Amino acid sequence: MLYNAVWTSWPCMFTYFFERDADYDFSLKNPILYKAGHKRVYFNFRVFWKYILMAYIHGLICYFFPLLGFDNQIDDTGRTYDTWFHSTLSFTLILHIVTYKLLVDSTMWNFINISMCFIALIMYYVCVLIINMGFVAELV
Repeated sequence: MLYNAVWTSWPCMFTYFFERDADYDFSLKNPILYKAGHKRVYFNFRVFWKYILMAYIHGLICYFFPLLGFDNQIDDTGRTYDTWFHSTLSFTLILHIVTYKLLVDSTMWNFINISMCFIALIMYYVCVLIINMGFVAELV
């Protein structure tokens, strides 16, 4: 639940709310600004499949890199790294890819959207640290 609500939705909302390349009056006086939308430059069949391919590649990276990195490793105490480590690292990679892709795809950066992206990542790491503390882990 927190993935959609806090760690990715808020940065998207703040980024796209404050992203404007032309103000309202200028855009009404210059309708040529919308010509690329009518020509389907930014979203068409080719762009759609490019997004699907990139999502597939990002998914493979987020799944296989942690899987290959923790493959059958046993530490000095004899404990193995299990699904918890794989899923935590995969989820961390997903959050970073979503955040950085948001910053790459936005056309205008300002203090608000950049700070919201980093605040969301910091909140994630704080939650991970709290959840992994010994007394919290023993509550369940």
